[in-house]
Amino acid sequence: MASIRKKGRNWQAIIRINKRNIYRTFEKKSDASKWASEIETSIRQGLYVDNSRLNTIRLKELVWLFYEKTKRNAKHPKRFKSEVVNLLRFPICDLFLTELTVQVLAEFRDEHVALGKSASTVKKYLGLISRAINKGRREMSVPLAYNPVAIIEKPKEGKGRDRILSEVEYAHLLNVASQSKQHWLADIIIFAQETLMRQGEILAMKRLNVSRDKNTLYIPDTKNGEARSIGLSNAAMQVIERQPVGIDGKVFQIRTRHQLDYWFKKAIDEAGIMDFTFHDLRHCGTSRLAENGWNTQELQAQGGWKDVRMLARYTHINGEHLARKLRSNV
Repeated sequence: MASIRKKGRNWQAIIRINKRNIYRTFEKKSDASKWASEIETSIRQGLYVDNSRLNTIRLKELVWLFYEKTKRNAKHPKRFKSEVVNLLRFPICDLFLTELTVQVLAEFRDEHVALGKSASTVKKYLGLISRAINKGRREMSVPLAYNPVAIIEKPKEGKGRDRILSEVEYAHLLNVASQSKQHWLADIIIFAQETLMRQGEILAMKRLNVSRDKNTLYIPDTKNGEARSIGLSNAAMQVIERQPVGIDGKVFQIRTRHQLDYWFKKAIDEAGIMDFTFHDLRHCGTSRLAENGWNTQELQAQGGWKDVRMLARYTHINGEHLARKLRSNV
């Protein structure tokens, strides 16, 4: 039963639940009585949620607890920790969970979009917050009635990149890369375009997963979490054969992504090629295979896309190819 008592000029309603007192102060006694009655009714109906804990838990504490509970199962532990530490830098993480409203999250989204962050980056921030909240609600008794991140509209992805190299640009880039101090640079450019593999997949590739008899490569660890086998062209097989054998079993003896990015950018700059990244080689290879008659299912299997809409962002058939095809049908 609730008790109503005078406290200074105000009235305080007190209800005892689960060996704890919950209370609220009002200017009028009638308001205190009304609130107490509503709370008691919701308790009897099993609908009451005690939000008082939310005033003691900051978002940064919840995110870190989420990290501690899930880090052992993280696919890329170092990257996962880096993402968490990066998120904790933002002022929104200093808020108590009672302050984490839909409006606050929407303002956080808009602020970072305005700062020039990509839609995918902002979605990663929001996704990490959402995962922490869901984990807290399911397994840590965090009394949030709902996940506010699920309500706000997510930033829309911009138009996919459509930068592919002409035959002349590609030949020039290979010529420059072949003169690099890094013996593997030209080869890894060829391999990336020939196979459609992602940068991380290439750097992690091991010789034991290469079948020389079948000209295939098994990729056990992929971005979408599903292993796949791909075909290897003669050019790709020749690249593999040219690489020195290392004790770790990897095909390319490259220490880090940073090392590859540095030397690739250096070659791009020396070749005078504008607005082109290593990942764009995936676009180039996909478009070339599409022009050579590969169907959608074959491209998806080779490149590891689960969604055909994502594949469409990588396929850019140029007008000259279409013109040649039209002329050949005349």
